[in-house]
Amino acid sequence: MLKKQITVLKTYGTGEDIIRPKPKTRPFNRHQFGPDTHQLHGIPTDQCLPEPSYEFENVSIGSYRAPRNRPRSRTKRAGLLFPVGRVHRHLKTHLSNNSGHKLRISNETPVYLAAVLEYLLMEVLEGSGMFTKELHKKRINPKHIMLCLRNDYELDELTSSVIIPHGGVRPFIHKQLLKRPT
Repeated sequence: MLKKQITVLKTYGTGEDIIRPKPKTRPFNRHQFGPDTHQLHGIPTDQCLPEPSYEFENVSIGSYRAPRNRPRSRTKRAGLLFPVGRVHRHLKTHLSNNSGHKLRISNETPVYLAAVLEYLLMEVLEGSGMFTKELHKKRINPKHIMLCLRNDYELDELTSSVIIPHGGVRPFIHKQLLKRPT
């Protein structure tokens, strides 16, 4: 008496078992099956069970591990791209009072400063990217950054004393230098 071979797949997390009959092994003939059959086993596609999904965090092959609570950086906790730890380190090393002692810095200070720096960088990149597109270029160069800073009133106030190397000058022709209508 032949016993039907059955494969039992366990899907972790849901607690349900999927029972699927093992397909008979036979050589594959591409002319034997039509478009409505499973490519490898010749089973009609409407009778095939969907493949179970095994998407879990921190799961190694062959065993199931519960997800670990890994320590998250302050940058990720704040949802920023600028490194908060590096900003904190630079603040601690470069700030000192008149007597030469290092100042104490709270934990919120570098987060706020990193957020402000990230915002300013995004403003400059967005504006210089627009100038790059206007000039039909594919790469942002110092000229585009200078045009962005000088054409935005608030950024111009903030960077009024800044000289951008290879930035050039803002295009401007005085009214008196233009041709007079005759």
